[in-house]
Amino acid sequence: MAITKLLVVVDNSLASMRAVAYVAQILGGRRGFRVCLAHTLPSPPSRMIEFGGAEGLQKDKWLEARLRASRHLWESAANRKASGSLELACAALRRAGFASGEIEVHFCYPSDRRNAPKEILRLARGRGCQTVVVGRRSLSWLRALLQSNPADELVRLGKGLTTWVVE
Repeated sequence: MAITKLLVVVDNSLASMRAVAYVAQILGGRRGFRVCLAHTLPSPPSRMIEFGGAEGLQKDKWLEARLRASRHLWESAANRKASGSLELACAALRRAGFASGEIEVHFCYPSDRRNAPKEILRLARGRGCQTVVVGRRSLSWLRALLQSNPADELVRLGKGLTTWVVE
């Protein structure tokens, strides 16, 4: 039996929980499906990316180590914040009939928010997912005209993949 893998984008929004609920409703209890839950983390603040440099090699090494430690603490806090929505998503899928071994959890670390769709697609292709599922919040026609939506970008860039947009 062939295995079909789906990547479901999860964040702390109601739209992403609707996407998880949709997958649970449509595929729950069926065999031959695996779900990769992907949480896209925000980019670290610019002050944590690099520093201006120091006057001496010793101070430069010290500042670099301090920057690395700050970035690690920031990433740990972001992972903890994301884990709540991932735990809810996992629980919803298990209640729908997915076994724990049929659910994977991954984090995406885009360099900035504009790169999030590309990172999601890279993860989907890297994990062998044929379908990407994303929730989208409904917008007024004017706001939709003025704002770009990551879900639309996933559809545009996702050549060769099926994309489900749950609104």
